[in-house]
Amino acid sequence: MTAPKPPVFRVAFSTPWFAIEESVPETPGDLPHYRLTASDGAICMPFTPEGDVLLVRQYRHALGRHTLEVPSGGLDGDEGCAAAAIREIAEETAHAVADVRLLGIARPQLNRNTQREFFMLAFDAMPIAGAEPEAGMELVRMTRLELAQAIRTGVMEQPAAIGFIGLASVKLGLDILSAPMDEIKARARALPQGGKADEG
Repeated sequence: MTAPKPPVFRVAFSTPWFAIEESVPETPGDLPHYRLTASDGAICMPFTPEGDVLLVRQYRHALGRHTLEVPSGGLDGDEGCAAAAIREIAEETAHAVADVRLLGIARPQLNRNTQREFFMLAFDAMPIAGAEPEAGMELVRMTRLELAQAIRTGVMEQPAAIGFIGLASVKLGLDILSAPMDEIKARARALPQGGKADEG
């Protein structure tokens, strides 16, 4: 299949967090294509030494309600995905992690977004003395069985969180919601730790 000529885009609307761009019509009357551009991001699934998962509950203005999510956020400048994962986990959950591994890279919305999301597994999350989650974040610690139930019932509706399970099945060959943590960690050691965004 021959790809069409890529369009030329210009900024139609910009915010500190993202921009909406529109294509420049080649001929009068052509309808523009739109895309959303933003920095790449790290999406993290932190496990405690006991094998529980650290999640966050936060208010989403677009939905007008609180949602349950895995910690995540944009990469700052030339920050590597591992460094971003460690920072986001610390900021959102007030926990430090001993090891992070790059499970995979995906794009959240191929028809509209350009940014990549780095799916990071993190292990041995421990509370940071004297630290609290950043404003607007509520730490939620779940067993993996509870997370599976939250997915089944629709309480967990974040595609990225659900995507971890499929990625792990392919990359690690096991179910990260039921396999022994020692086995998950052993197989994860074969994954890259994650460097700069342009190395992904």
